[in-house]
Amino acid sequence: MNQNYALSAHFLLKSYTDGFESGGLTSLAWTSSGSAPWRVQSGVVSAGRLAARSGPVGDNQQSSLILATNLLSGTGSFDFRVSSEAGWDVLEFRLNGVPLGRWSGEVGWATFLFHVPQGLNTLEWRYTKDANFSAGLDAAFIDNVYLPLPDSSIAARLSILSLPDGEKRVQVQGLSGRRYVIQGSTNLAGWVSVSTNVSDSGTIQWTDSQGANYPSRFYRAIAP
Repeated sequence: MNQNYALSAHFLLKSYTDGFESGGLTSLAWTSSGSAPWRVQSGVVSAGRLAARSGPVGDNQQSSLILATNLLSGTGSFDFRVSSEAGWDVLEFRLNGVPLGRWSGEVGWATFLFHVPQGLNTLEWRYTKDANFSAGLDAAFIDNVYLPLPDSSIAARLSILSLPDGEKRVQVQGLSGRRYVIQGSTNLAGWVSVSTNVSDSGTIQWTDSQGANYPSRFYRAIAP
């Protein structure tokens, strides 16, 4: 270069699949296993206000955070931090039962990237303690999870069947692993949430036992 140039940087904001900013493990079909469940907390975070933390476990115990969902082929990522007895108390990340990452000791916030195959995948973050001793915060943390989910803009299909006793059966056909909230209304202006479900197959059926009590009732399904 033989003259001055003005450069402007433009960065694309990355949208995380779950940054745990909802305050709970509710945005995706999260489950926990082991001696104590994972929880959302505000004391140790990578970005934002909240992050997930392993459960308070004792010697020879473990705490796992698990997500089983359909994904597109692509790259997944998450931020993690570990504060534990080095070499003995360990955070392990598994995809479909295969260990992909293992960390122990004092590990500051870092980002882990991994390839995701298309189809149903099971992701597990497992914090395991050995037979004795503890160190640091004795916990593992994850934040800013990104996964190549199927297009969530695809609208769910909703059908309603009137039963002989006057009840209404609502069926939602959507994306597997996606959380749907069924809402009801008597005037199309005010809506009330009546059921929240996650289905592995993508199909949800719910029976409105109060349907016969209304001259007319409308239904819709939303994906928060």
